[in-house]
Amino acid sequence: MAWLIQRGNSWVGCWLGVDGKEVRRSTRVHVSPAPRDAGMSAKQLKQLAQRVADGMEGTDKGQMSVELALSAVRAVACGGGSKPVTLGEFAKTFLAGRREQKSYNNSTVAVGSLLRLVPGAQDMPLGRFTRAMAEDYVRAALDEVGGSSVDRRLAVIGALFNRAVAERLIEVNPFRGVRVPKWALNEASEREPFTREEVQRMLEVLPDEWPDFVAVCMLLGGLRLSEVALLRWDAVDFSRGLVKVRAYKTNKPMTKPLIKPLRALLERRKVAAGDWSEWVFPYAQLRYAQAGDKSSKLSIEFGKLLQDYGIVEPAKLEFKRAGRARRFQSKSFHSLRTTATTFLLDCGCPAELVRHIVGHDDPAIEREHYYKPGSEVQQDYLRRLAEFLGVRE
Repeated sequence: MAWLIQRGNSWVGCWLGVDGKEVRRSTRVHVSPAPRDAGMSAKQLKQLAQRVADGMEGTDKGQMSVELALSAVRAVACGGGSKPVTLGEFAKTFLAGRREQKSYNNSTVAVGSLLRLVPGAQDMPLGRFTRAMAEDYVRAALDEVGGSSVDRRLAVIGALFNRAVAERLIEVNPFRGVRVPKWALNEASEREPFTREEVQRMLEVLPDEWPDFVAVCMLLGGLRLSEVALLRWDAVDFSRGLVKVRAYKTNKPMTKPLIKPLRALLERRKVAAGDWSEWVFPYAQLRYAQAGDKSSKLSIEFGKLLQDYGIVEPAKLEFKRAGRARRFQSKSFHSLRTTATTFLLDCGCPAELVRHIVGHDDPAIEREHYYKPGSEVQQDYLRRLAEFLGVRE
């Protein structure tokens, strides 16, 4: 059985190791109660420290699992309760510690995507998160955003689990060694914008909702596929001439001007749709829901239509290591976002305003340039974009 010694305001567990030498390790349990101890008395804290020390001794001698040995430590981190620390609880604490950092918004997006894309992650004990889950997360994230974005998210998530290791809540970081595939990292740099003729052809020949879907994407400043698919009628304010959109990556609300060509398009759709659906594009929303609230099915369908209607060349077959092959198309729906940026710049729109209209996810842009564009200025350039694309009222 381990014994305790006091070091400062912490209990230290001591025991004889298998080699007969004395081992000392901090239990991270206070001697005198502190605010984090959730009202535990000094006597209760010492009892808890004894359980932690006994658990660490057992682990050191191979007599019990790491999970059991650390259960008491997790209880302290939970505020003295008996249940283990969950990923959601620890993530909240982790983000609170980053609130003053410039990268706080990016950290929130990264952690939020982990909790959203891994089933049950919110209430999952930290010790049960596995490497297989980490690899599944990478695959799911690549369905939503590019490889470089996933790579940045992994840096934050890795830091989260490293913190848990440092606090001895887990022994190994499940994301250690998990990487974004090279093809996904290279894919972002290989993506190309559509030409003006290609976009105009989409508006003329694509079937069903797709021409209006593409037009709405472009006339709202190059929205992401999911942002268009989830656009609701209650976000369209015809009386005030505004469209409210929430950025998929950052969850940041954005307000877009309802320029005349876009108003005419949406009014036409509203009349045709009637009141039976709350969604501007009900078919797209259905496909999105069928894919488990992911854009993968819509993205694949859009890519196939581009090839079927001769707008782009068939995807090239590329070979990776171990002889595995993949088809890579240099133009996808996400290319419309790059296209909108390119067209706005071609129309003479200042780079700072382009970033504002497109909704760039780097908050440093506005801090560095102190650029506060008014709605009338945005409307003017979006009208020019509509004229450039040949979209008429």
